[in-house]
Amino acid sequence: MQASLSEKWTGADFRAWREDLRLTQAEAAALLGVTRRSVQNWEMDDAPVAMVVALACRFVTEHQAGIGAALVVASDAQKTAEARIRNRHVR
Repeated sequence: MQASLSEKWTGADFRAWREDLRLTQAEAAALLGVTRRSVQNWEMDDAPVAMVVALACRFVTEHQAGIGAALVVASDAQKTAEARIRNRHVR
């Protein structure tokens, strides 16, 4: 069970949220605008889950109907950013 927003979220709370929405780590990362490694760090309690992340998760939970479209947009934006970074290194 997830902690309330008045309590500090643990990695287990974050993972419970992600699994409740049936998201992969990569999908959760894209949806929240972070790296998959950040999600892994939170879930392994290697890094604290910031309050802003917990708030974003709450927002996503309350607006689940738009998740599919948001994942596509977030994924496309992430791919575009990664391509730009790769192109900088190639030149």
